[in-house]
Amino acid sequence: MAVTDSPVGAEDHAFDDYVRDELLPDFRVVRLLGKGSMAAVYLAKDVALDHMRAIKVLLPSKTVDKTSRKRFEREARSAARISHPNVTPVLRVGALSDETPFLVMEYVEGRNLEDVIEGGGPLPIPQGRDVLRQLAAGLAAAHEQGITHRDLKPANILCETATGRVRLTDFGVAAVREAAGADTTRLTKQGQMLGDVAYVAPEHLLGEELTELADVYSLGVIGYVILTGGTPYPNARHAQLITEKLRSPPTPLLELLPEVDPELAAVLERCLARKPEHRPTAAEVVTLLRDDASEEEVSGGEETPWELFFREMKRRRMYRLAVGYLAAAVGTISLQDAVADPLGEPAAVQRLIIVLILSGFPVALILGWMFDIRKGTITRTQDTKLEGGPRLSRVLPTLALIASLLIAVGGVWWVLGR
Repeated sequence: MAVTDSPVGAEDHAFDDYVRDELLPDFRVVRLLGKGSMAAVYLAKDVALDHMRAIKVLLPSKTVDKTSRKRFEREARSAARISHPNVTPVLRVGALSDETPFLVMEYVEGRNLEDVIEGGGPLPIPQGRDVLRQLAAGLAAAHEQGITHRDLKPANILCETATGRVRLTDFGVAAVREAAGADTTRLTKQGQMLGDVAYVAPEHLLGEELTELADVYSLGVIGYVILTGGTPYPNARHAQLITEKLRSPPTPLLELLPEVDPELAAVLERCLARKPEHRPTAAEVVTLLRDDASEEEVSGGEETPWELFFREMKRRRMYRLAVGYLAAAVGTISLQDAVADPLGEPAAVQRLIIVLILSGFPVALILGWMFDIRKGTITRTQDTKLEGGPRLSRVLPTLALIASLLIAVGGVWWVLGR
């Protein structure tokens, strides 16, 4: 949950005690996770199921505000309608004895994306691309339900520590299409600003009607932030930022990050088009980023360990490397056969070349697993957090090295004619 710490006074303690007592016996509150301007979030144990949950409770100061209550209730309804691995699910909606509403969510152990970037700086390009694909997939699932988030920013994105998965949260200001058949009562006045100016779309600044493509614009800004640490308008602040968004194109990503893939830069710059009709949909972004990332479906469920493993193989370009190496090997052996007889090349030399090629194949796979080689640069491949991912990073290269040594030993025996 995107919450911020605030000074704790006697009233806060009294409210915390009240919530703790009210949630019993179904939930046992462990601690306060944080408080924002609208709600408090508690870590609690679901007594019946023995699972940890995050319980969001509307603050007393907001309970009497009908608009705040409706926004809170909208968040519950909106998030509950979305079933996707990259969206934090709402499991239950309820009210305390004084009718203060609360919602029960799956507890995600981790940090929000804003804290991750502030603490560790921009993400490596492969990891950043994967994060963007996951976010686009979660957005696409929301958009399929007729839901526009309208406040997409790093603080509203959770990064799960155990798996590396990212989750969209905080649908409190989400808009719901009439076609979705849900309550579409407008909770904001025309032209009222919601969300962080750095992330909102130009049409939002102009007070125009927002569509799902406004979320895609926010996704483009987030892409710049996670890859460069700054926005597409790095030198603009406050009022100047609004002017730049309405009048000027974003700074090309390749100027800020020359080593980025041109195709990734092109996707993000399309997301930042000033006219919504020139932007891709969230589902299209998933497809555009799927080349080097996961094959997980936009609205699909959990992947099996084998699917995760093969996804990692593709992300590291292992298939391309294997095909390229084998093609080069066939070419080398064919050339060697063609020149062997005219040059009178001994059979032992011919066999040695074959042994070197075969024993080098596992070594090439090791290097391909560990390093990303493209566009004249060599970078360490970032691990995707699979179930047992770090263990794979140690075991697979070891197995490949053993295979290479066995081939070499057998090859020497063969070369010597034994």
